[in-house]
Amino acid sequence: MKPTKDYQIRLWTHEILRVFFDRLVDEKDCIMLFNMIKGTVKDHFSKSMDSLFTNIKREGLPIDHDDMKSLIFGDYMDPDAEGDDRLYKEISGQFSSCCLQARLLIGRPIRGVQIKVYQLDN
Repeated sequence: MKPTKDYQIRLWTHEILRVFFDRLVDEKDCIMLFNMIKGTVKDHFSKSMDSLFTNIKREGLPIDHDDMKSLIFGDYMDPDAEGDDRLYKEISGQFSSCCLQARLLIGRPIRGVQIKVYQLDN
């Protein structure tokens, strides 16, 4: 399966966020970087962040830098896959929420950490 242009832009955005955004501590710097990414996506890819990231933005509001914290890609969703079968793809849903919470708790992205998610019945 060949990745779509939108997928590649989402992945590119994710990589910038992980390399730069995750290291910023000042709120103004986070907003500035988000606005730079937003402008680049519009100017060079002719896309809007709101249309690209409908799955992570809050309903009825324009996407902002806080929404981008839940954009997560990884290759750990299929633990049995190896080599070229190990796909680096966007993580969404309940597992994405767990990854975001873990990232916020430890203050940095998770790399090489295996997370087990358990659903407890009431």
